[in-house]
Amino acid sequence: EAGINNLEYPTPFWLITKEEKEEAREFLKEINPLKKETIAIQVRSNDIRRTWPLSRLKEYIQLLLDTQKFLVFVFDWGGDTAKVEFESPLYFKFDNLEYEKTAAIIELVDLVVTPDSSMLHLAGALNKKIVSIFGPIPPQSRINHYPNAIAITKNLPCQYCFYTPSCVSSND
Repeated sequence: EAGINNLEYPTPFWLITKEEKEEAREFLKEINPLKKETIAIQVRSNDIRRTWPLSRLKEYIQLLLDTQKFLVFVFDWGGDTAKVEFESPLYFKFDNLEYEKTAAIIELVDLVVTPDSSMLHLAGALNKKIVSIFGPIPPQSRINHYPNAIAITKNLPCQYCFYTPSCVSSND
């Protein structure tokens, strides 16, 4: 099943089946009896230029786990989570989980933290709260239809343009 976009109301959305919702609810109830807030984290984008350094990702996850306030779900479809291991009952990683099951889990989390990746767009289609970390792409070009998304950027000097093979900036 694909996401749907109603052209009269251009905000993308995703439909999750009743069965997918129930399976995700049961899973969450089982692993989260204390009903801690849940944060889903996407490990990487399919483009290295849009992927966080793994060392920084590990630091961020450790900070979250140290608070003991959150259940942390880490999603990956490329094998990087093998390098992101934590011994904590608050840490769950999902490698190569089917997109429908991912969507059902994402619908239940409190916050999604992601680079510019498929998870950003899935969470946007589910109208989730999103914090997205951007590198060389202007955030407004990627999250303009997601009202619950905020972008974090770093003031870096112009490096290269994502949309063109070489920089066309007049600032060079």
